[in-house]
Amino acid sequence: MHHEFNYARLAACYNTPMIADSIRSADCLLGILTSVASAPALLTPEDWLELIFRDDIDENELPDNPSEEFDVLVQELIHWWFYCMSCFKEGKFSLPGHLAFDENGTVPQALKEFAEGYVIACEWSDDLWDAVVTDKDSMESGLRMAALTAMAQCVKEELRKKAGMPDLVARMVSAQTEDQGSDSALTLETLLYSVGNVGMALGQDSDETPEPYINPNRDVGRNDPCPCGSGKKFKKCCMHV
Repeated sequence: MHHEFNYARLAACYNTPMIADSIRSADCLLGILTSVASAPALLTPEDWLELIFRDDIDENELPDNPSEEFDVLVQELIHWWFYCMSCFKEGKFSLPGHLAFDENGTVPQALKEFAEGYVIACEWSDDLWDAVVTDKDSMESGLRMAALTAMAQCVKEELRKKAGMPDLVARMVSAQTEDQGSDSALTLETLLYSVGNVGMALGQDSDETPEPYINPNRDVGRNDPCPCGSGKKFKKCCMHV
């Protein structure tokens, strides 16, 4: 797991009423950012931050000055986002240990919320994918559809029994419980990594695409350069978007 991301620190932010009442669950946010990191484009926190709020929340009614806990929450999401992009580009992707199927093959609530977030961000990023994947019969399109189908089946069990639709959850449960140890095994992490890896490759067509700023040593502080790569200080940029 990424040395900067701390799930316990993210979860602790929900002890603040404003966050608990207005922000989607921690696991839902991880699903959102995993999907966002897979997009075939270099995005910034300003692009995706709107997704973290619950649908019934009016952002205009939120306090102008975010709490310290909100700052911490955003920092942890940025850490997770960078972790995903790094893994999709360079190596194996791992989820926090609690985001796994139960031993009896059921989908626990935490994983359902993660999957819900992934689906939300998939729908949000459709235009980005459509711009670079025009062939709906291509490997790239099929892989993304498989991930979207698997996540939808995690959220709604009845979709696993729909005629003509493969039960991808059953396949992933089997791969997880049997510990096949094969690169071809359809585990949840393998599927998510594959989509992310394809998205990263599609998004790197231009050699002029700037790399986002990444602080490898410590948390993003108020006076640090903003991780979005704008060149501004964090407190003057994405911390309050």
